[in-house]
Amino acid sequence: GRKEEAIFLGREISQHRDYSEQTAQTIDREIRDIVERNYRRARDILETNITVLHALAQALLEHETVDGAEVDTIARGEKIVRAAKTDTGAVGTPSTGTSSETDGAPGAAPAPQPA
Repeated sequence: GRKEEAIFLGREISQHRDYSEQTAQTIDREIRDIVERNYRRARDILETNITVLHALAQALLEHETVDGAEVDTIARGEKIVRAAKTDTGAVGTPSTGTSSETDGAPGAAPAPQPA
């Protein structure tokens, strides 16, 4: 409906609607039904796919990011496989260093090692 705007921050208090209280209640009921129906739908989807959700969470813990193709791989129940980075950050043969020796950025220097 049409609303009359006030200039102050409390403008919601002075809004005028050009429909009846019964129409407002019908709108509220319909919105509540839509929200509740889609809440149940979302829960059902998550409960049905809980193993995929956990696998995706684990992949994010291991890799920090996953792309769309990797999400599809996880959804099929497969493990994602990434090419190893070299010490210079280039994709290729696995690095002989540990993950604490470089941040994976190209040209990154090894982190200082404690004595």
